[in-house]
Amino acid sequence: MFDGQLRFRYAEVQRELKETEKLARHFLDRRALGLLSQAADHLEYRRRQGGTGEWGLPQGTPLITRPSRGYEVGGRRGSHELQASIDSTWGIAAEDPHTFRVTGNVSTRVRLLDGDGGRELGRWRIEFGGAGSPGCFFHTQIRAQAEDQVPPWPHSVPVPRLPSPFVSIPAVVTFVLGELFQTQWAQHVDSPRADRLAADQRRHWENRLQWELELVRRQRTLPWSAVKRALPHRELFLPESPENIFQGG
Repeated sequence: MFDGQLRFRYAEVQRELKETEKLARHFLDRRALGLLSQAADHLEYRRRQGGTGEWGLPQGTPLITRPSRGYEVGGRRGSHELQASIDSTWGIAAEDPHTFRVTGNVSTRVRLLDGDGGRELGRWRIEFGGAGSPGCFFHTQIRAQAEDQVPPWPHSVPVPRLPSPFVSIPAVVTFVLGELFQTQWAQHVDSPRADRLAADQRRHWENRLQWELELVRRQRTLPWSAVKRALPHRELFLPESPENIFQGG
């Protein structure tokens, strides 16, 4: 569990969700159209309500991609037609009229499905850690459901927790689309239509990489040990506070 310090701007998160919705429409199942915009609207509702609560993409209505019939580079067919199902849960609290903070669980789950019959082929989840967490703060786990103890990756095996560069729901969505539609997605986003989303995600990447680079430079221990036990400063992703990137790590 996270200690509740990492902060985000409502308007920026809402914009990133809506820009991803526009950019990804062609790659989403028709049942998923509008879900990212709904998530943006729900975040606005949470802003107006104040207090604490859960927000994200509910497990009952996950974001589902359309089947990928050529997910290898160059459009070559893979062994399966793949779809991805993405849901996400964030515990958040209003900080002020413009920002919210994370208060607890942050977990974005990705399931890969056989596009022919919906059979699950694999899953992973992208999470935030916290003080006392055995993994690094931003990490990914390849782990089955609680009742599943069948190898590989049964629920009883929580390691490894792999470092993850992805922070927001849109960042996970764009990663998944880039994996399932390698050639088409690369061509699709290499145009001005992706400029606004690219600017938002670029700043997240830059702040995150600068924070980790400074940790590695400042501490005399092994680089991975420095990153693994560090907590990001609460304003790491706030655009108006670049001077605070290296505090608190």
